[in-house]
Amino acid sequence: MSAIDPDSLYPRLPSKSPRVSWWRMPFTADTWRRTLYALLVLPVAIVFATPWVVRGITHAQGSLLRRMPGTADRGPAARTPSV
Repeated sequence: MSAIDPDSLYPRLPSKSPRVSWWRMPFTADTWRRTLYALLVLPVAIVFATPWVVRGITHAQGSLLRRMPGTADRGPAARTPSV
């Protein structure tokens, strides 16, 4: 029984071949698409989440105000005319 050298099973690159660094390789369309998604996800999330957060905060404040003893539910505050 002869031992098989595992290095002989896989072809090797020539030692003088230039290695291209990953940052020098040209971007493909898929890479540009993923980069665009990564850059846009935070601003889009902020724009779409802000109304929900504001609505939730005002709703929570209103429900806390109604539950406080000694306070009457007076509805929204009256607006004063601007001069």
